[in-house]
Amino acid sequence: MILKSVDLFAGIEDVYLAEFAPVVEELFLDPGQALIAAGSMGTTLYIVVNGSLGVERKGVEIARLGRFDVAGELAAFDPQPRSADVVAREASHILALSQAHLETLIASHMDIATSIIQTLSRRLRKALGG
Repeated sequence: MILKSVDLFAGIEDVYLAEFAPVVEELFLDPGQALIAAGSMGTTLYIVVNGSLGVERKGVEIARLGRFDVAGELAAFDPQPRSADVVAREASHILALSQAHLETLIASHMDIATSIIQTLSRRLRKALGG
């Protein structure tokens, strides 16, 4: 039910979200531990269950992620070099979902794709000031 609280997955029916459970990996980070390195290739999205992460560019924090926030979602859909470092600011519990598993679930349930596209579109509009 953690996924239901995540903006990216909020519009997806519970029955479909249950299919994510077996493929989600749990990670536990110590303060200062890096989750994502800028410039590295990535294909995984991460969900903060507890704790907080700092998103940094050139050593300057540009965002802080907390409970139910997502990092790396763009790389999970379009693998490109990561645009920022993501570092644990405190002990953090993270869920990781790979691109391969995400694509399998999307292919079997179009509702998942629609919900994710809508959420990413809202985020883009907000980022652009619209």
